[in-house]
Formats: sequence, structure tokens, C-alpha cells
Amino acid sequence: MKISVIVPTYNTERYIGTCIESLINQTYENIEIILIDDGSLDDSGKICDMYAKKDSRIRVLHIKNQGVSVARNIGIDSSKGDYIAFVDSDDYVEPTYFKSMVEAMSSNIDIVICGVTNICGKKIKIDYPNSPCFFTIDDLKRNYDAYMPINGPFCKLYRRELVGEIRFEKNIVMGEDFLFNLKYFSMCKNFAAVKSAAYVYNRSNAFSATHRYRETYFDCQKKCYTEAKKFKYGNVKFTNDRIDRDLCSDGLHKIRWIVFQKISRKQKKEKLEEVYRDNVFSLVLYGKYDFSLSYRIAQALCIKRKFFLLKCFWIFRSILLKVKYRL
Repeated sequence: MKISVIVPTYNTERYIGTCIESLINQTYENIEIILIDDGSLDDSGKICDMYAKKDSRIRVLHIKNQGVSVARNIGIDSSKGDYIAFVDSDDYVEPTYFKSMVEAMSSNIDIVICGVTNICGKKIKIDYPNSPCFFTIDDLKRNYDAYMPINGPFCKLYRRELVGEIRFEKNIVMGEDFLFNLKYFSMCKNFAAVKSAAYVYNRSNAFSATHRYRETYFDCQKKCYTEAKKFKYGNVKFTNDRIDRDLCSDGLHKIRWIVFQKISRKQKKEKLEEVYRDNVFSLVLYGKYDFSLSYRIAQALCIKRKFFLLKCFWIFRSILLKVKYRL
């Protein structure tokens, strides 16, 4: 059974070579590697072309810059495999990654998931699905946090026939992968989990989209929240504190973004009032979540609207983190 590996790349010349090398050196060799150069301004596209000349399994598509969702969608449209896998161009996978995933994909399994090794500088953190080797969609909805630790499309093996016409939403800049998975999960009955962390997620890339905050992130997170609450399978309703926590967290980030903006006090007040008037945010702001201590402090200050103290706290925390990483 062939796997279509979809790799969108944009300005990742420092990492794309390592990513491609990890794919062509897989012990499971029946793969096609679709590299989508999303209008890179560096040598990412040239590196992709160089590898395509060396390995006939590689196809390179050069497109104008339209964002990761469009790039992934083009990859899906171009795929010819029985299964689909996504790998980010600044990440890489261990040699047995696809072999272990395919071995877990039996005729009654609709998707296979595995763990992730998170790397940020010298720090390494491993996330495993805390689930049985096999579980159902109802199990997932009862314990989404444990069974699905990663929202993204990576560390998963999808059936091409079930993907069908499901595509990533191109008009949002955050949460498009979560929404894609919700749509796909609604087509699934049975899941398999591989107890390995063979996908290596690079959190050190400062140019990654996950390292930049945009004003529209909060609205995107609200859409994820709304869709998750509507998500159903039969008569089982998706209920999960995780999406509440994520929305609260992103609301805190938006408040921080406003507090540090170089605009007039009047403009800041208007923007902050807009956040607090939001009916969805007001539902999650006062919740009790498994936040870190710093997030719990930020949440408490936001609830009390102590914005000056909030700004001082974030500045102090930033200084502490810089000192910590220098040590």
C-alpha cells in the first residue's frame, strides 16, 4: 500500500534537507513524496528540486505563496497513494515511522496516530497518545485530551478514500488543522495508536507560524471552539475542556498583544472592551484549567482587569525566561 507524504515548505532552507533525508531513508519504501514549494524566497525550492533528481519517488510542485492550507490541499489533490501523511518541512521522522504506522493500519482501522518528540533548543519533551492500541470514536470524544495529544495533521496516517473532498480551510491562519481533523474524525469509527514518538517536531524554528501571534488568531480559535462544540457522531456529543482551555489561553494572548501595542490608551481600552464583550470568551475566561502557574496568574489579572500589573508580570516573566535559557 502506497503512502503519499505531503510536505509544504516555505523559507525552510535550514531544515528541508534533513526532512527529505528522513523520508527517503524510511524502512517502508512504498511512498511518494510530494514537496510543495509555497513561493519560498530562499533556496528551499532549489533544495527540493535537487533531491527530486536523486529519488524518483519525489515530486516537486512550485506555487505562488498562498499559505500552508492551500499547499496541503494541492498536495492532497496530487496524491496517488492509498494513505496520506503530512510532514512539516522543518520537522523530520525516524526511519521506522511509516513502517510502524502501516503495520497498525488494518482493514477496520480508519486512522493511525503516534506520539511526538518535541525539540526546542536543548529541551526535549515527548507526548504519547494515552490510549489503548485500538479505540473508537466514542472513546475519543470521552477522553480527547488523552487520546489525541496533538491537534495537527502530522503524526497521523489517514486513509485517502476517507479524506475524499475534505480540505484545509484556506481563509483562516490558525486552527485549520484542528478543523480538518474534526471533519475527518466524523468519518471514522475505529482508531489505532502506535506507542512511539517517531515524529520529531521542531519548535526551535523562530520563523514557524506557531511562533508568531496575529490579531486574527483569537477569531480562528473561536471558530474551532464553535465547531468542536457542534461536532457529533450519532447521539454522542463532543464535550471537552481542552477547547475551552485553548480558547481562554488565546484570549489571554490577545489581551497581552493589545496591552503591548503602541497605540493610544483610548484605542487600547476599546480593543480590550471588545474582547471582554465577546460572549464566547466570557464563557471560558473564568474556568479552572490545568494552566501553568504563569498562565494562572495572567488569567487572574485578566479577570480583575489589572492591565498595568499584567504588563509588568509579562515583562518580568520574559526577563526570567531569557536568563533561564542563557544558563
